[in-house]
Amino acid sequence: MSATTRVSIAWPPDYPPQETTDTVVLSFPSKYFLDLRFQKDASPAELIWGFAGRTETSGKLTTFIHLIDSRNPLDPLSVEDSGEFEILPNGDESESGTMVHPETGQVVQYVETWRKLPKSTIGGAVCLESSGDDGVKAFLGRVGTLFQGICARDGRISVVRRALDDKGKWKELLRSGDDVDLLPVIGIQESTGWSSGQTVVHGGRDWVVRDVEQ
Repeated sequence: MSATTRVSIAWPPDYPPQETTDTVVLSFPSKYFLDLRFQKDASPAELIWGFAGRTETSGKLTTFIHLIDSRNPLDPLSVEDSGEFEILPNGDESESGTMVHPETGQVVQYVETWRKLPKSTIGGAVCLESSGDDGVKAFLGRVGTLFQGICARDGRISVVRRALDDKGKWKELLRSGDDVDLLPVIGIQESTGWSSGQTVVHGGRDWVVRDVEQ
């Protein structure tokens, strides 16, 4: 279980490293992940890209299989997303590959640098995937005191990021979309007794537990 943030992205040789987003990825041992990227300091919040799914790894190459994608909500599996990872001397992780440049529309090389966020001393971690047949596809993830959710309904994407404050209250940090109410936070004690593969009821809906750590 880990929470990472992107430090920078570069498009060599023409675009040096920079970071204009507030990006957090929650990753789980089952290979599921939730990746939310908001425009930094935008008001109201502006979602740049949000996606969730699972990964497949072969050597240094990791392929991200998108099961929900805000840029292609009707056909997320068609999104091609893979990169090679390497640990840097300072502990950060470098990801390199090719993808579409958002400004030019051309497929070019990129280099991203990722950094693990400080590990929470409380809360464990949990990842849920929706299992209903009502046309809603959703993922919820919590690592320690950080929570993210994403859902797709009728081609519309909604996302949310929340954090537990010092008073034990969940604070909404960022949101986008009209269906955030379908993404209920998973409380610290709520996952007690859950196990991977189990179907649970949360927020009045059925979910499959993809990962849980108390």
